[in-house]
Amino acid sequence: MMRGTWLAGCSLTTLLLMTGGLMTGCNQQTGAPASAQSGGVAVIDLDDVASQLGRDAEITQKLKLKQEELNGKLAQVKNVIVNQIKLKQVEFGEELNDQQRQHLQAMQVQGNVTLKQAQNQAVQLLQAHRAELIKSFRDQVTPFAKQVAAQKGMTTIVPKNDMIISVEPSAEISSSVAQLMKAKGYTAQPLTTPNAPAGDEPAFGAGEIQQVGHEQPAGN
Repeated sequence: MMRGTWLAGCSLTTLLLMTGGLMTGCNQQTGAPASAQSGGVAVIDLDDVASQLGRDAEITQKLKLKQEELNGKLAQVKNVIVNQIKLKQVEFGEELNDQQRQHLQAMQVQGNVTLKQAQNQAVQLLQAHRAELIKSFRDQVTPFAKQVAAQKGMTTIVPKNDMIISVEPSAEISSSVAQLMKAKGYTAQPLTTPNAPAGDEPAFGAGEIQQVGHEQPAGN
C-alpha cells in the first residue's frame, strides 16, 4: 500500500535485492565493513541517489497520475453497471414480483463481483507501473555507478542494505553518482500532478453497488 512514498513501504535497495541487485555480488561476509581498494567493493545508496536527483518525488508524482487514470476507469465501470440495473428496473416497472426482485439482486451481486475484479486489476496495474518506473531508474543509475566505481579502482558494486553494518567513506559512491547524473541532466522533470493530498493511499475503492432506486438511467 502506498503511504506517501514512491516505493510503497520498501526501499529501492530492498527492491533491487529482490530483483537481482544492481551489479555483480561480492564475497563479503554478512556484517563485514565495505572498504574501497583496488578490486574492492563500492557501496551505493540508491534511495539517497534518487533523493538527491529529485527522482523519488518524480516517481511518486507519476504513480499518482497513474492512480488517477485507473480510478477514472473504475468509475466508468461502476457507472455502466449501475445504469444497466436502472434500465432493468425501468423495464420491470414500479411493482416488482419476486422473480423480478431476485433478478435485480442477482445483477447487483454480479455487478459487485465485476467491480471487485476491476479494482484488483487496477492494483496490479499500479504495482506493475511502479516496478517499471523503479527498474527504469535503476537502469539509468547503473552505467554511472560503474563509471564512478572504475575511477576508484573498484570492480564490484553492492546496494547499501541492512546486511552491511558499516561503510568506509571511500567505499561510498552515492553522492559521486548523483553529482555525475546531475551533470548529465538526469534530474527530475516537472509534471502536472492530480490534486490528491500527499500520503493518500490508492483510492481503488469505488464502493459496492447498492440497491438502486427507480431513478432514470444516466443519459436518459
